[in-house]
Amino acid sequence: MIIKKAIFLCISAALITTALAGDFDREIKARQSFMQVLAYNNGLLAGMARGKVPYDAELAQTAAMNLKLASQMNMGSVWVPGSEMGVEGNDTKTKAELWSTWPKAGTYLADLGKASVALDAVAGMGLDQMKAAFSDVGDACSACHKDFRAK
Repeated sequence: MIIKKAIFLCISAALITTALAGDFDREIKARQSFMQVLAYNNGLLAGMARGKVPYDAELAQTAAMNLKLASQMNMGSVWVPGSEMGVEGNDTKTKAELWSTWPKAGTYLADLGKASVALDAVAGMGLDQMKAAFSDVGDACSACHKDFRAK
C-alpha cells in the first residue's frame, strides 16, 4: 500500500511539473508590459528627435525619467527559461538564445540603464542634447532586439 501511494505521488508530481513547465503566461505578459512602457516612452522621444512632434522639454524629461526608472527595475523573474517562442502555449517573440548567452543580454540591459541615466540628465535641456543622448538608448534597445527578438 505504501509503495502504491509513493508511486502515485511521484507520478502526480511529475504530471504537475510537466503541466506547469510551459505555463509562463504571467511572466510573458509582465515582460511584454515592461517592453510596452519602454516603447511608449521611446516613442515620445523618437517623435521629437525625428521632428514629427514639437520638442517639449517637460514631456521629454518625463519620458526620459520613465525610461531611467524602468531600466532600474529588477525584472529577472520574468526572464524564465522555457518562456521563449517556439514552446507550445508561449505567445512571445523572445528567442531561446537569450538564455544561452545571458551575459550578453545582461550587458544590453546595463547599456540601457547607463544610456537612460545619461538621457535623464539632459532630456529637458534642449532638443539637440536630448537627441544626442537618446541615440544611445536606441542603440541599446536595437542591439538587444536584433539578437534576442524574432521579427
